[in-house]
Amino acid sequence: MTERQLQFRVGLFVIVAAVIAGAMIFQFGDFGAFWRRPVTITVHFSSAPGVQAGGPVEMNGVTIGTVRDVDIDGRRGGAVVTIDLDPRFTVRTDSRPQLVRSLLGDTTIELTAGREGRRVRGGDQLKGLPPVDPMHIIGRLDEQLRTTMASFEATSRQWSDVAANINGLV
Repeated sequence: MTERQLQFRVGLFVIVAAVIAGAMIFQFGDFGAFWRRPVTITVHFSSAPGVQAGGPVEMNGVTIGTVRDVDIDGRRGGAVVTIDLDPRFTVRTDSRPQLVRSLLGDTTIELTAGREGRRVRGGDQLKGLPPVDPMHIIGRLDEQLRTTMASFEATSRQWSDVAANINGLV
């Protein structure tokens, strides 16, 4: 086999491998999203801490869209978040968006599944629920834990008195 034939076969192998790799990427990748136009809606929140463009929008733990833009609503106050939703998913007008913050500070918009309203169309506006702050939940948990510990301490003292009385009887 000559040097030229070897170069031809290696080149042919590289081209065939590239075509097969491209076909596999196209087959298994989600390239349908390039041809689907997203449904763009806006959501009004009283405040939108931690929301950034490119952030996830989820429903029942499934990512159904992304945040396109966050702006201040000068007319009503609060913030207006523009969202691009994947048209494959059904979001209804009675769905309620809520901001969910993780302990690390990441913010996700979680949509509740609506049942009664019509399907959202581009340009619709939804009213968002107030954000859930995990630090506030931990603060309330701390208060409840203090109350529980005080009750446990009082119960412990009472059991100590019961044990002393039984000890005196014996």
